Amino acid sequence: MPKRKATDDVGEGAANKRAETELDPDEEAEIEEEEIEEEEVLSSDDSSGSSGYGSGGGEEDEESGEEDKEEPDFINVDFEFFDPKPSDYHGVKALLKSYLDDETFDLPGLVDLVLAQTTVGSVIKTTEDEDPIGLLTVLAFERYKDTEPTKQIVRFLRLRCKKDEHTAGKLEVLLDGKKGRVGLLVSERLINVPLDLAPPLHQGLFDEISWATEDEPTEELRESFRFSKYLLLTRVFEETQRADRQAAGPSSRGGDPSSSTIYMKPEDEIWEQLSSWAYRFPVTAEALAAHESKHVRQMYLLMEIDPSKLPAFKKRLQKLVEDQN
Repeated sequence: MPKRKATDDVGEGAANKRAETELDPDEEAEIEEEEIEEEEVLSSDDSSGSSGYGSGGGEEDEESGEEDKEEPDFINVDFEFFDPKPSDYHGVKALLKSYLDDETFDLPGLVDLVLAQTTVGSVIKTTEDEDPIGLLTVLAFERYKDTEPTKQIVRFLRLRCKKDEHTAGKLEVLLDGKKGRVGLLVSERLINVPLDLAPPLHQGLFDEISWATEDEPTEELRESFRFSKYLLLTRVFEETQRADRQAAGPSSRGGDPSSSTIYMKPEDEIWEQLSSWAYRFPVTAEALAAHESKHVRQMYLLMEIDPSKLPAFKKRLQKLVEDQN
């Protein structure tokens, strides 16, 4: 469970947020036995002389060589959650490069917004000095409404949703602030990042949002994190036939995602199930479309999420992780 930031156990500006992929006890014991056997063989080689000659030396060298060729089934890797910082610029930029398929999008400006917000949001790394391999944060539309990246995101969403009047109307209600403050959830990570990290990562974000409503230095900042709704823009893969139907009209309501959908982040399926509404539209950028095949097309998935659904989301996400393990 993530704790408040700036604790005594971590460096300045870093969060004491740690998640680890662990081996089962039986697997650990097996690996330890293999390591002990290998050490005994090496020790025996040393005692017989550096040349390797002598009674039984050839056999021992052969056995040692075979053991050297064996590769462990698992690699123990530590993943840690950190506050974004300036040195993460290029790593965060790489994660967000496909956020919008608009060539004129102010990507550097969006990265700057993410890095400047250190009290809410986290990046995933293997060590503090490595590049981020994942990111989860939330940006307040009201707080950043006058920044160029936010203006471009709003224009992008309006343009892509205008084909469906029903969705366009609901989006306008959110963007106009008629439903209160809206937080834009920004979630990106490499495809091979373990799903086990998703529950503590999301728990940490929503804990930080709650803390920000109490701990931010000004009333204006505290109020900016009192979100009435969340908006999430993500990407999925769909079978081409279904994607063609989606391009011609609205997606099914949240709660009925198609079995033909491939979710790049598994938790996005849960978000869609719990969403107030969801809308899909095609990715058009050549760089993103290059990952498509004849039968699969990449689509954007836009969702409105009510904060009241967060407990259900956390519960389902934890169950998803447990089922996959």
